Amino acid sequence: PKLLLLDEPLGPLDDELRSELLRKLGELQRRLGLTVVHVTHAPAEARSIATRLVRMRSGKLVAEERA
Repeated sequence: PKLLLLDEPLGPLDDELRSELLRKLGELQRRLGLTVVHVTHAPAEARSIATRLVRMRSGKLVAEERA
């Protein structure tokens, strides 16, 4: 696929496994040139992998930043 939608994919994982999978996801995204929409409530997780961050509230865009 050209687009990968992930909705809280790392939520139930421990910190060590979460870090490892974030790294692997980033490598996969770069290697395949994928666009990844990664939904998370963890700002640090989002910032660690994002090139663009958006914050939404009630389905509306309320903030945007480039990483």
